[in-house]
Amino acid sequence: MGTTDITEKNANVINLPNRIEWIDIAKGIGIICVIIGHMGIYSVNRVVFSFHMPLFFIISGYVFHIDNRSFTNTLKRNYNSLIKPYIATCIAITLLSIMLNTITFHFYKILPDTYNWFIRSLYGSGTNANKTLFNIGQIGAIWFLLCLFWVRNFYTLISKIQSIFIWIIIVFLFFIGYHSVKYIYIMWSIQSAMTAILFYHIGYKIKQYNLLNIKPIITTLICLLIWGLCLYFNKDIMSIVRNKYPDISLNILGAITGTIVIINFSKLLTKFKISKILTYFGENSLIILCFHLIELNLLPWQSVLTKLGINNAYICYIIIFICKIVWCICGVHCCNNTKLGRWIFQKKVKSAIIRTVSK
Repeated sequence: MGTTDITEKNANVINLPNRIEWIDIAKGIGIICVIIGHMGIYSVNRVVFSFHMPLFFIISGYVFHIDNRSFTNTLKRNYNSLIKPYIATCIAITLLSIMLNTITFHFYKILPDTYNWFIRSLYGSGTNANKTLFNIGQIGAIWFLLCLFWVRNFYTLISKIQSIFIWIIIVFLFFIGYHSVKYIYIMWSIQSAMTAILFYHIGYKIKQYNLLNIKPIITTLICLLIWGLCLYFNKDIMSIVRNKYPDISLNILGAITGTIVIINFSKLLTKFKISKILTYFGENSLIILCFHLIELNLLPWQSVLTKLGINNAYICYIIIFICKIVWCICGVHCCNNTKLGRWIFQKKVKSAIIRTVSK
């Protein structure tokens, strides 16, 4: 039997818990698809939107576990991990908007833009539809943070109820959320949470019954076939943020099977070097989402390329995608290496540990 000696360079540094690599890889694929999905390529979006947001909710449900913490502690934890980054991103985009308007001498836009971003941040709608109260514009991609906040908290409340009643509650919420957006989009992405909780619960059930380990090769092939058929027969795009399900049964089935395909593919990728890149994106997916929102609204990539005389659509897509990725990586670096960034995104510093094993 061997012994292990562990020494730390800094006793005040906190050790990070072990992460599940395939989960980070799947999240990495998901967040890259989020960026691609916002580039406006319809044929690509038909595939990407069929699984990318359900994937995050299913994985979040997969790692959910019932504990004995009080609901107040759970609420506080979810606030720190989701609402704090939301508020920080809203403040950042408002301040950057002021700075850009000042640099470009658009002083007349400072007050209306500041007011606009404040109202959008307060309302927290992920869609720009005119069914919001007072026609308030969208806050954009970080609607997901508000949505997941409500999903986590509500699921914590109902998780100890008998399973059959949980299903009844979740299906009821889904249809309330689905039908109510036909009339109005209410604050804080609550209606999106009403439908997204279904995927969260499915993720929890997948973990509870260990469904990912049931003949994974056969399961992947079957899910890939079903996913493909769902995409083929459903010609429109699903959108959780709008609670838009053109064909509810095909959309839900496609989202679940598509997610399982991505998850099993992620497990396969753990054997290859590319997994390190995707793991990096998955570990930092929350930061990337927030910085993606900033560049999506404030950085005029297309206008710059047009001024440079680059008009080929394919070349523009490639250059813009690279710029978006570089911007997000810079954001991750800044947040992971500053106290403020680590505080906002709940990042703990990895300790430098030296292990020596003697036989």
